[in-house]
Amino acid sequence: MGLPLPVACFGTTSLFCEKLGPAKNSHDAVDNALLYAVYRNAVEFFITEDREIHKKAHTVGIEERVFLISEALYDFNRYLPSRESIPTPPALVKDSMYNLNPRDPIFDSLRVDYPGFDEWFIDKAQEGRECYVYSRTDGSIGAILIYKIEDEPIPSIPPFAKKKRLKIATMKVEHVGYKIGELLLKVSIDIALKNSITEIYLTHFTQSEEDRLVDLISEYGFYKAGGLQRENKIEDIYVKHLCARGHDVSALLPATISQIYYPSFYDGTLVKKFVIPIQPKYHDLLFTDFSKGRQTKLYEHSGEFIIEGNTIRKAYLTEVIPKHLSREGDAFRRTSFFSCTRRFAGCTSRSLPRVAIPREEPYQRFDARDHSIFHGEATKYSEL
Repeated sequence: MGLPLPVACFGTTSLFCEKLGPAKNSHDAVDNALLYAVYRNAVEFFITEDREIHKKAHTVGIEERVFLISEALYDFNRYLPSRESIPTPPALVKDSMYNLNPRDPIFDSLRVDYPGFDEWFIDKAQEGRECYVYSRTDGSIGAILIYKIEDEPIPSIPPFAKKKRLKIATMKVEHVGYKIGELLLKVSIDIALKNSITEIYLTHFTQSEEDRLVDLISEYGFYKAGGLQRENKIEDIYVKHLCARGHDVSALLPATISQIYYPSFYDGTLVKKFVIPIQPKYHDLLFTDFSKGRQTKLYEHSGEFIIEGNTIRKAYLTEVIPKHLSREGDAFRRTSFFSCTRRFAGCTSRSLPRVAIPREEPYQRFDARDHSIFHGEATKYSEL
């Protein structure tokens, strides 16, 4: 129930009534009464499309608190935090931790590694910590990314100074074989870039033998930079930088720069840049994060993924590799226009994916059918 508005002083000698004069009719009286509520600070703002009310607001000196709808939207949006959406497949949903089941099996190993996991989960859920979740058809969590934007020092060995960073608090994939790990990395990087963050980190108890998480993140520039003391064991800190200063990369090859600082890449004279047209039907499968004009598939909304779209690395297949494409690290910018369609005409994509070129035969003709798989890199082609 709203608070009662003050009664307008029609017929009195108050300054408000003196400036407006007597009401001409009942509608005029209602307008004056509403404005009087603003004048007496019973309400903070008044939003109306009635131009006569706006004229009256100017007369009594409260025009800065009486808005048209368009003015209100513009003014109020300035005070809202950035809510730019991160492009993700329909199966990966942004959510809050309080909507998750803390007893889901995906958290079992975390509960073993972190004795205070349950208390941590409750605390972060109450904070409203956000996450990205993939749910299986049985309702269990198949993959999860929980993140936090920090601006504080890290009390590690060695210590990290206060800085704005994106922390990957939890990144875990149980639904393997769909390149969801690479998808979560892409989402993490997009979150960082949307918030003007150039450093990402996570902590992890590294396995002594094969460690799938370390293998994945190392491929895209994460490196072990320190450790945190956790009772009687050390939890490793892995850091990734999204931007590089000149002296940091002066001795690196262009291909190495692209790997370490992905999605940044070397843009100097040592590498050539090429535009490669891709037919829209293949572009839609390879680059699912391209939001302009791509129609999602029905099965994507039933919890399935386009696997090749989840990947960061793509393999470019061709039966002829010209000599001018021979340098490893040359940059390829995909484009969405193609002669058979106008759907993407003149519109280039927003990102530069890493594109692999077979290194064994850089100058020679080869049969694409013999090179359909490059160490798990995603491909999508048809035999012509």
